[in-house]
Amino acid sequence: MNVFVIGAHGHVGHTTALKLVNKGNHVMAGVRNESEFTSLPKSKLITPIKFDLTKSIQDMTRIFKDNHVDAVIFSAGAGGGVSPETTLKVDLDGAVKSIKAAKNAGITRYLMVSAAGSDNRKVWNTKFGNFPMYTYYLSKHYADLYLHNSGLNYTILHPVALSNHAETNKIQLNPKDLTKASVSRADVANVLVETLSNPKTYKKDYTFSSGPVSITKAF
Repeated sequence: MNVFVIGAHGHVGHTTALKLVNKGNHVMAGVRNESEFTSLPKSKLITPIKFDLTKSIQDMTRIFKDNHVDAVIFSAGAGGGVSPETTLKVDLDGAVKSIKAAKNAGITRYLMVSAAGSDNRKVWNTKFGNFPMYTYYLSKHYADLYLHNSGLNYTILHPVALSNHAETNKIQLNPKDLTKASVSRADVANVLVETLSNPKTYKKDYTFSSGPVSITKAF
């Protein structure tokens, strides 16, 4: 497949790109700045592309069409320590624009990396260190909602707190305590690769943490 990874510069996106090419896919690695091209994995199957989520839907549509994209993976984020306005521009408006662009380009498969708790307003007022999470969760919630109603064959992933631990290739779907659970970024990438071509995961949401079940068996 020709897979466009939005946010390929981030840890999850970077790892996902590597795992996708190892499966024989061609990855268009979308990053905000051309200066980030040098940090991307080196492979004949990875094409670096400047992709700015603050640009227009028309610009995004053109990029998708020009690269004959079959599927889009959204793994971008404004990151911590930025203004609420920036979070809204990237995590909400940027995501929605990319969904609209995918539809305009005739793409039907779209995977979203969201967050555990995005559908639960009770957790929106929590903090990550000193960083308020309200705008982040709000952005994820409404981007997810837009994707639900888009008509695309979506899969939305809601990983719990991310860690840099080594991958285990094992997860727990619907963990009971979201506040104490974690999952490695590498295993989020493994879930993306596992679900990409699996029709059973179309139009479904999955909340998960690290756990005892192999990712292949879980899906």
